[in-house]
Amino acid sequence: MKSDNTIHAVLQGYETALNGNDIETILHLYGSDPVFMPQHAPALIGRDAVRAGYEQVFARQVAGLSKPGDLVVVLTSSGNSPNILAALKEARKLGLKSIAFLGRGGGPARGLATCELIIPGQSGAAAQECHLFLIHHFCERIDAEFGA
Repeated sequence: MKSDNTIHAVLQGYETALNGNDIETILHLYGSDPVFMPQHAPALIGRDAVRAGYEQVFARQVAGLSKPGDLVVVLTSSGNSPNILAALKEARKLGLKSIAFLGRGGGPARGLATCELIIPGQSGAAAQECHLFLIHHFCERIDAEFGA
């Protein structure tokens, strides 16, 4: 599975995750694991939104905080969020691997990530539930590979 290989390759180095829309899901799953998410610092989002506009808020953080070998992870139930699109484009520009959890056919985000997990159907809620299941699956795989 391409997503497993992407996660495995990145985790052998250094870890960084960028969450697109659902911080509670990520915090629930990662707890105190060594993952940095820009949303941990709400002041960064406010500052970047004022300076560059909310559409660039995540792209600015990817550009300013990422290191070679990092993994950018985004979640969007529609694939239409301009801030997510910009973050994926910035990750690609910087040569970072990215995983996009998408719904509703992927929208404009389709084709922008290194690896895409697209949930079929038109229900945003169903896409979010499937994303949660998949993230749990990957956490189990990571724990099995790298130790819990």
